[in-house]
Amino acid sequence: MVTKLVIVASFLLINQAVAQQQEIGPIQYAVEGEEVNLPCTYPSSNGILYWKFHRNGTTFDDDAASIFPGYIVSIFPPFNSPSGRSKTDNGNFIITSIKHDEEGEFWCELNAVNVPTTKSRKTPVHVYVRPQTPKLAALTNRTLTENKGTPVARCTSQGGKPASQLTWMNGTIPMTGSNTVVTVNTFKSYLNDSDRDLVIKSPTRYDHNRIFSCKIEHPSYVEPKILNYSVLVMHHPYNIRVWANVTSKMVYCEAESYPAPTYHWTMPGSLTGFTGPSLFIADLFDLPGGGRFECTAENGIPSNVTVRMTVDELRYPDGKPGLAGLEWWIWAAIGGAVLLVVIITIVVCCIKCRKSDKGETVVKYKSNIKKPLTESVTPQHPSSLPLNRDYRGSREDSFDSRTPSPVNEHKRRLLDGSMHQEVALVPNDRLHRSREQLFDHHASREQLDMVASHISTLNKSWDQLSKSRQALNEAQDELQHMNSNLNKSREQLYHSREALNRDDHDYPYIDDDSESQHYQHRQAPPAYDYDTYQQDNREHGTYADGPQYDARYDTGQEYSQDCDDYRYGSGYYDDREYYAQDHDPHRRII
Repeated sequence: MVTKLVIVASFLLINQAVAQQQEIGPIQYAVEGEEVNLPCTYPSSNGILYWKFHRNGTTFDDDAASIFPGYIVSIFPPFNSPSGRSKTDNGNFIITSIKHDEEGEFWCELNAVNVPTTKSRKTPVHVYVRPQTPKLAALTNRTLTENKGTPVARCTSQGGKPASQLTWMNGTIPMTGSNTVVTVNTFKSYLNDSDRDLVIKSPTRYDHNRIFSCKIEHPSYVEPKILNYSVLVMHHPYNIRVWANVTSKMVYCEAESYPAPTYHWTMPGSLTGFTGPSLFIADLFDLPGGGRFECTAENGIPSNVTVRMTVDELRYPDGKPGLAGLEWWIWAAIGGAVLLVVIITIVVCCIKCRKSDKGETVVKYKSNIKKPLTESVTPQHPSSLPLNRDYRGSREDSFDSRTPSPVNEHKRRLLDGSMHQEVALVPNDRLHRSREQLFDHHASREQLDMVASHISTLNKSWDQLSKSRQALNEAQDELQHMNSNLNKSREQLYHSREALNRDDHDYPYIDDDSESQHYQHRQAPPAYDYDTYQQDNREHGTYADGPQYDARYDTGQEYSQDCDDYRYGSGYYDDREYYAQDHDPHRRII
């Protein structure tokens, strides 16, 4: 009994401890010196509202504020120092400038008469401390020697909580020469310092004046901070080049190196002793074209570089001019001008030829008008003229012979050869004007629109014809598909018929082939009368299954299956021929 009471008491204590356990809300992150707003869902009008605070690293709870009925507020130290640093608003607790040591859990409790204490969920608060302004410090004199690696600069971020994360960047690529070193701040133990060195393992001339960036990241920063640092790399001269300015009569030499190089010249004719990045040459066009200029650059770091160029390469950097000492663009301009003159000449000649052709046509036509075209008709002998027999019975022949006819008179004169006169064909002025209007005619806007409308109608007709052709092709495809299905049905029907024919020998009354039809002309034996056969069929329902018929048929005196020849009616027939024609012994032969 005592054991049961102990178990029940333990169970009740565990349930009470679980009931008193508070829920943890989302974490609020704050920066030291900024405002924090802590919400409370319980109003203070029904009792006393307390704000509680549990500092990280401690085992007890502190009172932060209290609100009595009537909204009488009391802020407890250290949240009331300095005055006005904390306040309440409709039950919420607001810290206008939070401190780094106020990192912990906050919650509110409502105490009322005859009512158990009600607690809200706990709100954890993490306080960041913004670090000091980051700095860069040079570890050397910013000058490196090519292919010799060494630490160059140090990036530092001090007094942060938590420690800042530092990264050296070469453009957009993070560098891995060193790691971030985190130490405790000398003045405030709860703060941390971070520093990281820029290490270039194998600098080259391409790293000269290159900008490296230190990226500082901290939770209190909205965006990372960037500090830039450039280095100098000592390297030998390279990329040397020589050119000339014929206007100023100067020849220049230039190379890239650090430190800056010195230049030594060798003139055409092996003249030496000239120094400096440029030379004044007054007679550059008087020097021999094959002569050489030579320039050597050195800065004390091996090795030196030298460049050589001929006089012609300096005088004519784009190449020597072409024929007769003129440059190519001058010859191009001359050729273009000549081509333009030739084109203009051809156009003028074509215009003149067209005008002359039109003038000759007009003269010829006028000459035709002045001199009319003549056509002489040579009379032929009357016997050589074809006689038109269709004139018989015509109107002119119907005149009375007593009345002279002008038609007959002309015919007579033609046959007699008395009409010997020339016939002249003179062109008409109206015909000439119609011809000119024909050549000068231009289509009107209405005519062009009408032609365009006809073309559009033809296009639509062509589209409709194409659609009809497409529909016809689709119908043809469907017809072919139906024909294929019909062929398959015919094949199935043919196979079914073959299967039926193979089973025909089991049916006793199917007609045989034509060879068995000669039995129809035979005289039936008197023992097998047709009326008796039909009566047996009516009695037994089938031709082969009647027992009375089978007994009479099998016991017939004139039929035997074991003999080769038997008497059937009035003649003898071979039993093998009978079975070859019809294998059914029950079938009646007529």
